[in-house]
Amino acid sequence: MKVEKGIDKCPYCGSPEYYIKQSFKGICNWKIRFDGEEVDNGDIYDNTTYKMISEFAWCSQCKKRLFKLDDKNE
Repeated sequence: MKVEKGIDKCPYCGSPEYYIKQSFKGICNWKIRFDGEEVDNGDIYDNTTYKMISEFAWCSQCKKRLFKLDDKNE
């Protein structure tokens, strides 16, 4: 989601990252190898549904509310 409001960092702390609050549910199969090696589990979210629970973006570092999300930001 690209921000078109001219914001390239948090105006409060300078963090280059923000987050949006979502809830999700679903069932996944977490794959594990018997020898302990890492397995690609990139498909665990394929059967998951997401729902926005806030209409605002929040700073990842200082947790302050930054801006309201709308169709123009997507």
